Parts: sequence; structure tokens; C-alpha cells
Amino acid sequence: MNYEIEGPYSDWHKLVSSTFNCIPVGTYTLVYNHGGPPGATLTSITPQPTQTTSAGKRTTFTLNFVSESEGTIEVNALLDGKSWETAIGSGSIRYGITGPVSDSSTSMPDTFSGLPSGSYTLNGPYVDSHGSVPYTFDNCPGGSYTLSYNSGGPGVLQSITPSPSQQLPDGGDITFTLNFEELLQ
Repeated sequence: MNYEIEGPYSDWHKLVSSTFNCIPVGTYTLVYNHGGPPGATLTSITPQPTQTTSAGKRTTFTLNFVSESEGTIEVNALLDGKSWETAIGSGSIRYGITGPVSDSSTSMPDTFSGLPSGSYTLNGPYVDSHGSVPYTFDNCPGGSYTLSYNSGGPGVLQSITPSPSQQLPDGGDITFTLNFEELLQ
């Protein structure tokens, strides 16, 4: 590994962990040049790459690496036990994955390649729309839901309560209330 410390005192090193003793108080920047654990990439320097030292206090720079091991996530859908694919007239879908990397798709099936290893979550379990209220969407799978307001209504939308994003438990119910303010003429 090769990195430099720049400030009132400057130096470079190849080893970690390193300690610089009796350096002048001031602002220092850690500059990463190259190297690190085999098969890993530097993702950040925490708490930040530039810090100010104080008399008698220790300042720590931590280099955070992530393994470059890559994996693939495949997302498929079944409708009545048979494979479902997005096609003209088949309905729309939008879902995402969150984890070490976040991504989204509007295609089914889809493949997310070259992802770093880690824990991932699939979200956007059901997408539908309607043009009147009240309206009930039945038989939705449990998951996180977000209500998006596009246009219309009896005035100006002020809020969606209790929240525009809510968690639906399996077999449960959630209610989104659109709160409008009347337009004054």
C-alpha cells in the first residue's frame, strides 16, 4: 500500500497501521496512492480524508476497502406459477435492489451483474395505479409501498398521511390519505 500524509508535516508510507508522533498542529490530508488488501478497492477514508489536529489529541484516518468479489442477482416473476415477462400489454413493473450497490429495473426477468458481495433486498413488490378515490388494492404482497400522486383532485395536495411510504405486513392493511387544500378563486 502507498499513501501520503500532507499538511504542516508531510510524509509517505507503505505500511498500515502507522503513527506519526509529535507532529505540528494543523490541517492534514491523507492521500491514497495505490495498493491495499488483495482483490479490494478503496471505498472511502473516514471520518474524512482531511482533518484538523489538536494539541494532545489523536487524529485517526481509516482506509475502508471493499472486496472486489463479484456476483450476480437474477430476478424472475411467476404469475399463477408460470414465468411472467414484461411485454406490451402485460402490465408494468418497477422494482429495485438495495445493498452494497443499489439499482432498479423495469424489465422482467432481469440480471444485475458485477455486484460486490453482501446482503441485498428486493423492493417494489407490486405496482398499480387508479384514477379515483377511495380505491382499494386487494391481495397485495407484503412489503414496502410508496404512493405517488400524479395530478387531479379537489385542490392542491398538501400531504399524504400517515406517510407516502409504508410497510405492508403479510395479510395486513395500510391506508394512504391524500390531504388537499381547496383552491381559492
